[in-house]
Amino acid sequence: MSDNNIKMIVLDLDWTLLTYDKHVSKENRRVLNEAYKRGVKIVPASGRLIHGMPDEVLSLPFVEYAIQLNGGAARRVSDGETLFKSSLERETVIDILEFMMKKDCNPRLFLHNDDHLQRDKVEHALSSYTMMDEVRIYLESVKHRHEDLIDFFRNSSEEAEMINFVFNEESLMRKSMEELASFPGVDVTTGFERNCDVTKKGSSKGSAALGLGEALGIKPSEIMAFGDADNDISMIEMCGIGVAMGNAYDNVKERADFVTLSSDDDGVAYAVKRFLDIE
Repeated sequence: MSDNNIKMIVLDLDWTLLTYDKHVSKENRRVLNEAYKRGVKIVPASGRLIHGMPDEVLSLPFVEYAIQLNGGAARRVSDGETLFKSSLERETVIDILEFMMKKDCNPRLFLHNDDHLQRDKVEHALSSYTMMDEVRIYLESVKHRHEDLIDFFRNSSEEAEMINFVFNEESLMRKSMEELASFPGVDVTTGFERNCDVTKKGSSKGSAALGLGEALGIKPSEIMAFGDADNDISMIEMCGIGVAMGNAYDNVKERADFVTLSSDDDGVAYAVKRFLDIE
């Protein structure tokens, strides 16, 4: 099988491009580099900020652009230039933060290329919550900690591209996601346990992939997207070729054009070789 019209490959990171032990396999590197040599743009897509993506990904010589914050923005890696952006309404951000501050959760506010925390909330989460090591390390590394996150935002001129919430209880997260979905003009998604994101309605990895493609002169039909979780469904459905990993959730596989091998079995390389006729 070959589709020589593919001009951009968009890749979720965790459990897609990255193996379960958080590395880019030798075969994935080789095949993606070969696709890049043929003129294909290779674009990681993550819930993280660009500077929060693994160095192993950002140091890949073929990664020029990245989608961050689950579609909140698409930027050039070298200088942070914005090619696509989708921001929440300011009053909605304040209303959501005021509502969620009453709950046992840790809010994280993303403005442009930085994230911001409320000091007492993050200190409580780090001392009391059970969380993935990766999440803990990331929260510990966030430099911007405010005594009053809402007051900080009110006095900021920056727009918010995403709000993230970390919980200690999965049931509280699920209930909160239902409540958050009732706020106007927002979408609520989750990429992994006890963690959810609020973005502008219609903002998604898929919309960012298409927005970046438009900025680069690439049509939706010329984009190939890979993912494994609910927050990847948009790009799997909206891009020309949507690929679900072998380890993806069943509902993701159902929406994909093709199901490849798992992330630990070079699933990205397997599908790229199949569709681009790479040896």
